[in-house]
Amino acid sequence: MTLNYSLWGLFGPVTWPAWLLALAVLLMWLPDRSARRRALAKAAATVALLLFVAFLALPTGSWLIAPLEARFPRPALDRLRPAHIVVLSGAERLAASEHSGQLEVGYAGDRVLEGAALAHRFPRATLWAIGGIRLPGSRTADIDWTASAWHRLGIAPGRVRKVDGTRDTCGNAAGYAATRRARRAAVLLVTSAFHMPRAVACFRRAGIEPIPYPVDYNLIRPTREAPSGLAQLQLVDLALHEWIGLAYYRLAGRIDDLFPAPR
Repeated sequence: MTLNYSLWGLFGPVTWPAWLLALAVLLMWLPDRSARRRALAKAAATVALLLFVAFLALPTGSWLIAPLEARFPRPALDRLRPAHIVVLSGAERLAASEHSGQLEVGYAGDRVLEGAALAHRFPRATLWAIGGIRLPGSRTADIDWTASAWHRLGIAPGRVRKVDGTRDTCGNAAGYAATRRARRAAVLLVTSAFHMPRAVACFRRAGIEPIPYPVDYNLIRPTREAPSGLAQLQLVDLALHEWIGLAYYRLAGRIDDLFPAPR
């Protein structure tokens, strides 16, 4: 998973303008400056410019991420009685946590906080941390840091369960499903709002119909609060990663629906 994210950071869509611009410069720098090569250089530079405008000047990230975050609205908790609260990993900053000796979170930190808050609200529910990513040579996984943080936030250790060794979203779902005996027990699924469609699709494929509880919203009112500049570029990267992930999972047969809907 770390390698996948590294490759995405190097060659994902938001890097294409830079790569195209580098290609244009290379084509113009080479000794053989034929008409065809100049035309290719001009085309590469033009596409790079158009992508820069689309990614930085337009609210493309907002347009892309809004339908993901709106797909599963957060449920009212008054009538819910979940037996399990399942929190997917992804918030943990592993290197920083190793350095400080306690959980350090990134952009998805709401997953950890909301998981603890829900556990306090539903004191009979079991709280699950699902993941299993660790730094090379480290014995401490992402879920270990999260579980430790929950203990400090007042969740009794006996209520916390972990599923280790699951390295992607459908792996999370399959790993959790393998631990289940009562498959009809209500499961409250906690993950980032943009990630919820893929998570729901994976859990359904694993035979579990979860109650989605999205957190970590990037856009509350996309038409009024669209960020600009680098923040917009980050949204583009986040949203494209998720849309491409959904498409890949569907083409690979790992999920049944490209864009699952509430039931």
